[in-house]
Amino acid sequence: MQIPISELGDFGNLDIINKQCYIYGGAWLNNINGVKYASGEFEMITIKKILIVDDSTSARFFIKGCIPKDKGYEFFEASDGAKGVEAYKNFRPDVTFMDLTMPVMTGFEAIEVIKAFDPQAAIIVLTADIQTKTIERVTALGISTVLKKPPVKATVEEALLKIQGIGG
Repeated sequence: MQIPISELGDFGNLDIINKQCYIYGGAWLNNINGVKYASGEFEMITIKKILIVDDSTSARFFIKGCIPKDKGYEFFEASDGAKGVEAYKNFRPDVTFMDLTMPVMTGFEAIEVIKAFDPQAAIIVLTADIQTKTIERVTALGISTVLKKPPVKATVEEALLKIQGIGG
């Protein structure tokens, strides 16, 4: 299946990383007659459970406020990376929002543990640190969705739709 990159949406500063992020099963880019295409297997995911991992209570509240209320999502929260890993293993969320800078266990460390436990885990990183080295580090951990803090409601909603395989 090939979909024009323009239909995959844009997450602002993260351009090409995020335009590939919802492609499953060995995605790659093709450039045909000047139009970039994403190729690969696309998977539909139903989101029922969402885990939010952030050491800031107000950040967790704010993130929750960006998520549509009419979908019946079940929310779980954790205040550091270690608690996030524990919550992930206990609740098996469909999507996890992960901060990177936290006490006890960082988001980087938590992602590594969660991905070792469940390589298909859908994790959206939320961070104020969108430096190239940070993006490269999370990408190396298998994360391809990074949203800048504070998140914008429309961007969070778009990320959730794309995780489900229905966004554009």
